[in-house]
Amino acid sequence: MSEPFEELVHTINQAWIERDFAKLGKHLVPDCVLVSPDFKGRIIGRAAVVKTYEEFMSHSQINEFKESELAADVFGEMVMVTYRFDMTWTSGGARSTVVGHEMLAFVRSDAQWKVAWRTQVPRG
Repeated sequence: MSEPFEELVHTINQAWIERDFAKLGKHLVPDCVLVSPDFKGRIIGRAAVVKTYEEFMSHSQINEFKESELAADVFGEMVMVTYRFDMTWTSGGARSTVVGHEMLAFVRSDAQWKVAWRTQVPRG
């Protein structure tokens, strides 16, 4: 069951990497939640979540982004997806790299799977 979600996760990631924030927004439910990696902060709502991607990409260039180890667990009308990401980007002349896992909760909305909840857990 993870195959359709591999394609969907890739489509969502390509949207923000290519700065197509309208396309990104179409994959989020209106009241989606983005939880900070330390679990202390929450951003609620499609517009606010999309804005975080816009702000990051306004000063960053993605050099490399790889997805792997995707797993999808289906619970009726809800799916929990986890995958590993490896990302290298340049911001303000500095190059950075992070490896971690992203967790996404998808729900059915308008007969499509859309992100309702998201967080990342960077590897130490």
